[in-house]
Amino acid sequence: MKRLLLLLITGLVLTSCEIYVEGEVIYDPRDKFLGAYEVDEYSVTLDAYSVYDVHVTKSYYDDGVIFINNFYGVNIEIFGTVSGSRVTIPLQEVNYYQIEGHGSIIGGELRLNYTVTDLDIRSNLTDHCNAVALKL
Repeated sequence: MKRLLLLLITGLVLTSCEIYVEGEVIYDPRDKFLGAYEVDEYSVTLDAYSVYDVHVTKSYYDDGVIFINNFYGVNIEIFGTVSGSRVTIPLQEVNYYQIEGHGSIIGGELRLNYTVTDLDIRSNLTDHCNAVALKL
């Protein structure tokens, strides 16, 4: 009987305990960039507006790197490096487009300035763009 009572008390004590693990909270500045956005893009070169959606994800292999899918509304994925609230789009070539730029995020608004050069031998056009992307 004592053994049964001891087991019962031990069971009650163990089930009433909560275990908390304290550790260092890791903050990733890229997290504020992640998600789906609607982009309002203005082409200074063509004096034209475009609206399209993009999706921003982060690299799990390179710290500080994000990917922007459907960049420029042409279904290409580019990468950028994040430092605080700023993103730098280093010079890169993707599917006959050469891209370079920078931007920043405040709240749910991502502002970007970039150039896109069409490397197609017929046009070789460099488009200077300003974009405001709002989180969906």
